[in-house]
Amino acid sequence: MQPGLALAMLRFAEDATIHEHAAPFPIDVLCLEGRGWVSVDGEAAPLAAGQRVHWPANAMHRLWTDGSTMLTLMVEHVPR
Repeated sequence: MQPGLALAMLRFAEDATIHEHAAPFPIDVLCLEGRGWVSVDGEAAPLAAGQRVHWPANAMHRLWTDGSTMLTLMVEHVPR
């Protein structure tokens, strides 16, 4: 079975977050504007415009900003 794609844009205000959670499918996160932070399985790293990160299926992950704004595009590889 080939995976489908679901796209979502998330706009983060200053000091915003999506709380840590897992998804049953892989996700690619592209930072389109601004900067913030990302964590995957407890490992945090900065994320800035032009960068991307991959979240494996079932990995705990989180995005947040700290004094800046950020626009991200989420590419979810969901089963059909």
